[in-house]
Amino acid sequence: MNIVRHKRLGRIAACTAIALTAGMALAGPASADAPVAPKAPSENVQPAAPQPTGVIPGGTRTGLATAGVKDVAPPLFDVNHDGTHDLLYRSGTKHYLKDFQDDDAEFSLQIGEDSAYKDVIPAGDMDGNANPELLTLSVTGELSLHEVSSTDGVWSSNWRGRGWTIYNKVVGAGDLTGDGRPDLLARKHNGELYLYAATGNLYAPYRAAVKIGAGWGAYDQLVGGSDVTGDGIGDLLARTPSGNLYRYTGTGNASAPFRAAAKIGYGYQVYNQMLAVGDANGDGFADYLARDLSGTNWFYPGKSGGTVAGRLKSGTNWQHTDLFAGQGGIADHGKAGIAARSTGNTLFRYVSKADGKFYSRYKWSDDGGWPDFAPITFASSLTDNPFGSFMYVYQGRLYHGESDLGAGWGGFNALVGVGDLTGDGKGDLLARTSGGTLYLYHGNGAGTALGSKTGIGAGWGAYNKLLGAGDFTGDGRADLIARTSGGTLYLYPGTGVAKAPFKTRVKIGTGFGIYNKMAAAGDMTGDGRADLVGTDSAGNLWRYSATGLGGSATLSKRVSLGNGWGIYKNLY
Repeated sequence: MNIVRHKRLGRIAACTAIALTAGMALAGPASADAPVAPKAPSENVQPAAPQPTGVIPGGTRTGLATAGVKDVAPPLFDVNHDGTHDLLYRSGTKHYLKDFQDDDAEFSLQIGEDSAYKDVIPAGDMDGNANPELLTLSVTGELSLHEVSSTDGVWSSNWRGRGWTIYNKVVGAGDLTGDGRPDLLARKHNGELYLYAATGNLYAPYRAAVKIGAGWGAYDQLVGGSDVTGDGIGDLLARTPSGNLYRYTGTGNASAPFRAAAKIGYGYQVYNQMLAVGDANGDGFADYLARDLSGTNWFYPGKSGGTVAGRLKSGTNWQHTDLFAGQGGIADHGKAGIAARSTGNTLFRYVSKADGKFYSRYKWSDDGGWPDFAPITFASSLTDNPFGSFMYVYQGRLYHGESDLGAGWGGFNALVGVGDLTGDGKGDLLARTSGGTLYLYHGNGAGTALGSKTGIGAGWGAYNKLLGAGDFTGDGRADLIARTSGGTLYLYPGTGVAKAPFKTRVKIGTGFGIYNKMAAAGDMTGDGRADLVGTDSAGNLWRYSATGLGGSATLSKRVSLGNGWGIYKNLY
């Protein structure tokens, strides 16, 4: 896989808090002896990654099921018409298509003119012409339907619908109504689940949403698009954060599409993503893939009774994949790593993998190119790009790439970009005054301007660190983390409402005063939830990952990421 160089820092992505010391930025106009403006990083480098491997162990399916074996519902995404599900995944900004029956058959698949989608959902063959449809979801909530006729690429869109930011997960569900057409499920942030029944018309593909239940926020993975019981009707798998796996058997009745949950396994918390792959081995039962933290994919064959057999190793090197089409967890968007400034004022960039670690660093500025008089913020993306937004204050003005976002920013002692706080899918910015008042600035989705400020409240001076990049609570909304001078860590869950962007704080830890540098890295573990890193006085770097859901969200035990990090003045 070749190194891909991306456009300017304004199209990077992620959120990190930084304390901006009062007086560091010059408030007055430039003068003859004013410091020379720093040069912002102009490139974001996607590290080279080995090609992942992946075949179905013992798979023999080359079309219809073998003689005497009942054929289940067709796979949702069979591009080459061989009767098996094809795996579509993203690495960096490129999408790849892999044939499970041939480990060497892999194609780079261009989807439209831009690959910066928040999620990609296999929809199935909706009009019965044997070509599967694919749904793409933008960060601003536009859902688009594409017909995929070959491995050459997907350019046209048959239908577009807006307003899908009201959901935190969209699932290709297979046929839930018994009419032979693959349907769609969508879950709201409050856990309500809705059914969109398919029409068969690619230009008006779904009927109006029908609420089919509540309480679905209890699951951190929803895996649709399979026929576990072999009756031709779609079934749904759901996993809790503790690792319990449940099957919801399809009924074929649109008003009550699922029977009561049946527990079919436990211990599945070791996987950061699960996905359906149809009847991959040709035995008449739907199968599944699950990726663990090391990047190994495991194959779970379906078996009689709607359960799954013991796992089989299916491939390695999948930690470089940041999105599977049809994955069970909520897709992450926004940062993909951290920035670091050395004691010699040189910037370095660390891009994260889905195994909780970073790729090797690369230099992101000229030697000594980032002096103290230009405070830095590395925010969760202000654009649709998933790599974070590098920002800095110079002579009181705030810059994002080549965009001048205006004057008056020298009066703030903290700037934090945790992601979308208003529910429109556009990254926003938080700013704290020296008096402890916090303001919210609305992003425009392009990183070229910020809206007028909205007051959040006073008293935020009680914290010596504000940070965040994405979702810590598992509901798909961006959250804020705050540390007191005593080292207590509090979580402020996001609401998606601009006038009141945070719920009441929740205490999630103590003893965090031992870290002289902390940063929010976005999702480092591939599960869609945000992670934190901190450096202690000895220069050791530690990772904390979000666990649990909603009000019970916590941080995991810390994991060592190595030493030698004392060479940096700060992490962002």
